[in-house]
Amino acid sequence: MPYGERLAKLNPCHPRSTEELLRPLVGFGARLADIGCGRGATLSWLAEHNSYELYGAEPDDTSYACATVNCPSAMVVKSTADALPFDNDFFHAILMECVFSLTEDPSAVAAEAARVLRGQGFLLLSDLFTYGEDDLRVRQTLLRRVYALRSLEGYFIGHGFLLCRFIDHTRDLRSMFAQMLMDGTADAYLDDETRKQLREVKAGYGIWIFQKV
Repeated sequence: MPYGERLAKLNPCHPRSTEELLRPLVGFGARLADIGCGRGATLSWLAEHNSYELYGAEPDDTSYACATVNCPSAMVVKSTADALPFDNDFFHAILMECVFSLTEDPSAVAAEAARVLRGQGFLLLSDLFTYGEDDLRVRQTLLRRVYALRSLEGYFIGHGFLLCRFIDHTRDLRSMFAQMLMDGTADAYLDDETRKQLREVKAGYGIWIFQKV
């Protein structure tokens, strides 16, 4: 089995898993945004397997350009998560996959998600977290801060969200990263010092489903 397929099966945030979580929450033709959509992998999967009205937001020039090509049926904008160019109460659902740990102003990001999401709409968020009481600042390209579990949830609850479900995928993430270590690709994502920090704070990986109330 090729490496890409093997890693995809271990990935708790594979687009297939995302779509399975979304399906019972939003109906046919729902307006959905992938905030921090990267190169458009999730958008492309959703376009192929469902009938959502798709939007994406991505601040990186290269990733934004790729997303517009990879998912031409989606409207992708070049934007950060804390200043979205969408109207109030616009979306039925929002995805935020491994984006929150990159934000400089988590309160502003949570507020923007609440602003553009309709009442009773859903936010599906996935990211690293720590089991401790304190957030972890990381000097690494792919991470800036890993939030404590209650701290992360508090940002969204404080902006009018109800936590409907939390799925702890820490074991799945460890399995995926162990495979990356065996294949020699882990260093491309996390350096030795960052891995040490994450071990010390007992980092985990979760998926949250919030509803705007």
